[in-house]
Amino acid sequence: MKYLPGIAACLLLVLGCSSRESVEWTPLDDLLARLNDPSADLRYSALREIKEQGPGTAQKAVPQIIAALKDRDATVRYGAALAVPLCGHEAAAAVPTLIDMLQDKDPLVRAAAAAAFPALGPKSREAVPALQNLIQDREKRVREAATHALKQIANNAKYSSS
Repeated sequence: MKYLPGIAACLLLVLGCSSRESVEWTPLDDLLARLNDPSADLRYSALREIKEQGPGTAQKAVPQIIAALKDRDATVRYGAALAVPLCGHEAAAAVPTLIDMLQDKDPLVRAAAAAAFPALGPKSREAVPALQNLIQDREKRVREAATHALKQIANNAKYSSS
């Protein structure tokens, strides 16, 4: 009981802070324009904010996210791969590009690409052979992402056929 006043004060502090802080999102049109900026940092930050805004925003930006998967900068490709799962089945057209990304020089890009497949629906099954090859990747995070993706794809196939 002696801690109750302290806990109450902390709760008031947290509630007070959270009610004063509101997130101001960048409009989608501005984010899409940033995806064409010469600066890789700005392109990546646009993808990161699209991801942070959630599935509703990401699904409106599917063509631009898919295009960013082919960006010349590894950080931008990574950011795009992280945004793909929020697009769900709407981004199934990204499967061939994501399969190519499994051979990327950057291990973060390979891992993010592998992790994106389970959200893409039945078309993700096309990636199974390439994901199986990644189980032997020299990078642990890539092996783990591939293993997890293969399990998820198998589970998705099992439940969708029932």
